[in-house]
Amino acid sequence: MPTSTNTEKRVVFGLKNFHYAILDESTSSYGSPKHVTGSVKLAVNAQGNNWKFFADDDNYYEEDDNQGYEGDLELANCPDEMLIDLCGYVYDANGVLVEDADAKYVKFALLCENQSNLSPIRHAFYECKFGRKNIEANTKSDNVNPDTQTIPISIQPHEITWGTGTKKIVHTKVPNDTDHATQYNGWYTNVYIPTMPSL
Repeated sequence: MPTSTNTEKRVVFGLKNFHYAILDESTSSYGSPKHVTGSVKLAVNAQGNNWKFFADDDNYYEEDDNQGYEGDLELANCPDEMLIDLCGYVYDANGVLVEDADAKYVKFALLCENQSNLSPIRHAFYECKFGRKNIEANTKSDNVNPDTQTIPISIQPHEITWGTGTKKIVHTKVPNDTDHATQYNGWYTNVYIPTMPSL
């Protein structure tokens, strides 16, 4: 099993290769990832608290409550296919894209990639769900700045099989190195699901 070191001087930057893979909730499995170009920024905040119970003048019991993340995904443009797949948009008889007020938003896995000074790192976030996207348009001036589109996103723990039991996962990441070549190279082919290491 690979080991890491706290003396590793890694800095991370950039965002690219955004993919989404739809979750089939009846089987708890993910479909094939689809690539979306134009990823600008992913900003999510941790949800949940560290819960403490005090007795006998001491910290008697403590529990961490991981509720995933919430935040925003910023894209150069939200493609029609993604809005149809994940947000319930539909085409009408004339091919006009329609936002359906009664649509049910779909859960998915979000895959993406950072660069670093050592090697790229690929990420997977599980049980993601979009909120309604924001719309903003600005008048053109002497400096042309593209208008991006921001869409709220929530990321919840996803239950997987872990040995003879289960485990809830939120996020995985893998670097591009010799120890992880198989996982790294196949990251955008199928959604990676962790397996319990041998004892």
